[in-house]
Amino acid sequence: MAPTDRSAGEYGSGIRIGSFVGVPVYIGWTWLILAAGLTWLFGAPHADTLGPVGYAVGLSIAVGLLVSVLVHEGAHALSARAFGLRVRRIVADLMGGHTAFEGRTTPWSQGITGLSGPVANLLLAGLCYAAALALGDGVVAFVMARLAVINILLAVFNLLPGLPLDGGQVLMAAVWRLTGSPHTASVVAGWTGRIVAVVVVLGFIGVPLLGGTQPSLVNILIVLLIASFLWRGASQAIAVGQARRRLSRLELGQILRPVTMVRGDAPVASWFRGPGQVYVTVGPDGHPDAIVRDDAVASVPREQWDRVPASAVAAAAPPHWVREVEEAPTPELVLSLLAQSGASALLIVHREAVAGIAFAADAMRAIGQ
Repeated sequence: MAPTDRSAGEYGSGIRIGSFVGVPVYIGWTWLILAAGLTWLFGAPHADTLGPVGYAVGLSIAVGLLVSVLVHEGAHALSARAFGLRVRRIVADLMGGHTAFEGRTTPWSQGITGLSGPVANLLLAGLCYAAALALGDGVVAFVMARLAVINILLAVFNLLPGLPLDGGQVLMAAVWRLTGSPHTASVVAGWTGRIVAVVVVLGFIGVPLLGGTQPSLVNILIVLLIASFLWRGASQAIAVGQARRRLSRLELGQILRPVTMVRGDAPVASWFRGPGQVYVTVGPDGHPDAIVRDDAVASVPREQWDRVPASAVAAAAPPHWVREVEEAPTPELVLSLLAQSGASALLIVHREAVAGIAFAADAMRAIGQ
């Protein structure tokens, strides 16, 4: 399946089975459902003639599919690392698998990384087919032949031009290259992903029904499961593209306010210049520790401003609210920091200078516009 650029840590819905070029590899618990289904699907027709060996054949194909998925995802991981992206994990689960990585992508890196998985499956299909031919008859040759077909189907299916499939990643890369906007590309590839989901349902359920053939309940459930997976992934891509397009139009000033630093013992009269401005107090060690509240200043009679210190009209800041950044703040960076911290306010420091203060309430208003 298509790689994702989401940051990912430990995978809590499965077990770690090892690592590939330093990348942890997991099997999701849901893969056991897929393995059981494939064992029955391929084993039951041969149980009458082969007995328990028939189900061993089915299990072998299930394990072969797992290897095929991991080869597919491993190709994504190698491609992503070749472009300098940080690969966090590889997972095989009920819906195939995914590779989680993070970093800045380009149309070229996204297209090549997306294409690498299906290409790996086609190469593996060739190896399996060659092994089947070399073995001739027998159970092992049968398994190899089936795995060759499975890998071809994996490659073809993943090359369908819609997110969240690899073909959608390639399409997104092409649209990004043509328009210069990854956000527009995400929306376009998401809509084609929705079309692919509808075509899958029509092709495997609608067309047989129109032709007078009743698909089995199992086939209907499988098709609907795949289609719902595609629809959800495509819808997420559309939502993310639209949200990031709105973010790209934001001005930094909408979410990062200028701030004036004042000593906590400085009287209000010496620094207050009216409401609407943001003041942050610093302690004796020079570290920011609180945010001045306009309503607290307004509650102090003006004749007392020369006696009331800033610390008396300030509210304690959230824990870990000072964030130092290496790159110049951008709307996307500030919003990402707010989202990661969950804090109501963050003081952004760039190159040892205060760049401004970001409030979660300002960010929500800006995004909602």
